[in-house]
Amino acid sequence: MVDRSNDAIQALTEKLLNLCERGSEIAEQIASLVNKQIILAAMLLADDTGQTIVPATVHPHVVEHTCGDCNGDGRATATLTIQVGQVEIKPTGHTKSLLEDIRERQS
Repeated sequence: MVDRSNDAIQALTEKLLNLCERGSEIAEQIASLVNKQIILAAMLLADDTGQTIVPATVHPHVVEHTCGDCNGDGRATATLTIQVGQVEIKPTGHTKSLLEDIRERQS
């Protein structure tokens, strides 16, 4: 038997909203870590080429989810939108030496 009372619906809705909020926090943390790696790679590339780099970065709030029924093939999907132009990396010539200094200090 399924409890369809207002209290049960309210409790389930609250639980779902809490899960969505926690998922959003996790997505932001993951995007931050991924973007740090993207920016570091762009800094190295900018220094190697001497050119300004505008890398694509990920943003967790522009993810679109569809269920299998919506797609018609029974398979759920998640589409991540990548944005270009949010960050501009200019060559400094210092990135590699800074990374080497950090590695030496850690060993």
